[in-house]
Amino acid sequence: MNYFNVKSFINNLKHTDNICILYHRDNDGICSAVLMLKILYKNNLSASFFDFSLSEDEEVFNALVKKFNKFIILDIPFDQAKEVLVTDNIKILIIDHHPPIKNLSSENIVHYNIHFEKNVYQPVSYLVYKIFEDELKDYDWVAAIGTVSDYGIDDCLDLISKFIKNPTKENVSKSKLMKIADMLYGNSIFSSCNDVIELLFNSKSLEELEKNKILKETYKNYRKEIKRLKKKYLEKSENLFDGRLIFGLLNSKYKRLSSSVSTELCSEDNSKIFIVYEERKGKFSVSARTGISNIDLGKIFKEISNEINISAGGHPNAAGALLPKNKINIFKEKLIEKIKPFLQ
Repeated sequence: MNYFNVKSFINNLKHTDNICILYHRDNDGICSAVLMLKILYKNNLSASFFDFSLSEDEEVFNALVKKFNKFIILDIPFDQAKEVLVTDNIKILIIDHHPPIKNLSSENIVHYNIHFEKNVYQPVSYLVYKIFEDELKDYDWVAAIGTVSDYGIDDCLDLISKFIKNPTKENVSKSKLMKIADMLYGNSIFSSCNDVIELLFNSKSLEELEKNKILKETYKNYRKEIKRLKKKYLEKSENLFDGRLIFGLLNSKYKRLSSSVSTELCSEDNSKIFIVYEERKGKFSVSARTGISNIDLGKIFKEISNEINISAGGHPNAAGALLPKNKINIFKEKLIEKIKPFLQ
């Protein structure tokens, strides 16, 4: 793999630089940010870090460029950004694994996406670990948490096999590693993503995390809410195509739970398509999951985004969207139209 430009970007960072890490607010983004902070720390550098959603925070980025001159962007499909301000004094490193629309590489931008080299599924936690494997050998467990959280298994066996014997998808989902990953994700929702980063950065092992009393207590509350939401979703959701496409709204005082609910429902029955949406900042955030092999949810969501001007995309088995509330019906119509040929 061609890591030269990534390593060169990091090696050329100076103590006088104002460095900002932007990471996706899930475990893969969080763990890749922790790994990158470890690399900077080894180089006697520091950085500010912010959880970031491309669909929600483009204006935030335009404000940050006034404060920072070096950006490290992790697990965010920045090539899909609509309007961001990048001036000549700003240098950016992007490490991503979402199917790219374009290559942003330029004099000021290092854009590393595994899909530029080959068609594999390797989360950003795994990529950061492999790029800096010699420096991060003591933090393989952090990379493993982020990787299994994104269900990076078949193309990441050299890492996952260190922690899970016979790492099939079923075995991974039942593993201690996945339970710890779930604990951390619940804590990121009930507390904050930055709190989880600090916890991971200061922890020494998986065993230390597993025994953390605050983490365990938060996890109990998180599991209780997920159980309630799954029950309500299945009771009130709309079933289409003989129950193979399920569409429903979550109602919780906590946010960012749609992906957890959709992922768990799909793991329990991967023969269906689960569309889960929730209100977030006056809009609807949509999370979709399926185990049906001939359906590419990411491609379908991206097509819809171009047709009705919303933010959407993802991977074949997992996709998401953020849209104005008044577009939920047209979004649903487009989704049914595009999925119908696969379910008839």
